[in-house]
Amino acid sequence: MDKILAEIVISLDRYCESLMKESDDNIFEVKINYFDDGEFVDLGARIVVCDKNMDDFRDGYLSFTVHDEKLKPMILKYLKTFEERKRYSQLKKLARETKKAIKEKGKYISKKTFFSVEAYD
Repeated sequence: MDKILAEIVISLDRYCESLMKESDDNIFEVKINYFDDGEFVDLGARIVVCDKNMDDFRDGYLSFTVHDEKLKPMILKYLKTFEERKRYSQLKKLARETKKAIKEKGKYISKKTFFSVEAYD
């Protein structure tokens, strides 16, 4: 899982950089989303960026299992190591660990950044 988390942080840093227009922009919010309906699995992040005056807000969504060709097989292989009935709880755990890793190691994350983890359907 550590290798997956390290790759997620790198991927998210690149994505945050692409959303930031100015050097003094801030990452306002990171929402980690996860989904598993038995056929499709998604783990991703909704990022909200704001300018230093908090006048201009922009957001975007990065799916680690759809948009990132390196992470997709890593995440799916990891989840397949668990029985089908335990896969969702492992995905949830991976989402929580993703939040923790980004909070600790994210290049553009500050103490003011809001974080959440949410399942979607």
